[in-house]
Amino acid sequence: ALWLHQAYQLEFLGLSTFVPGLFVSGLLFFAVNVWILGIVIQDTGGREDSEQGRERRDKRKGERKMD
Repeated sequence: ALWLHQAYQLEFLGLSTFVPGLFVSGLLFFAVNVWILGIVIQDTGGREDSEQGRERRDKRKGERKMD
């Protein structure tokens, strides 16, 4: 909503909102997206209890026993 407010002021009211308003809003928007992406990656790729994770873990244990 913050980013849209800055865009409204720029487009419809003709106010210069690039610095600091639109710039800070863009950085905040980017930071939130990175945070959400981190949650998605953590939820999908970081689980060792999945079937693929168990296969990898068992394979690593087998390689260690051979050494």
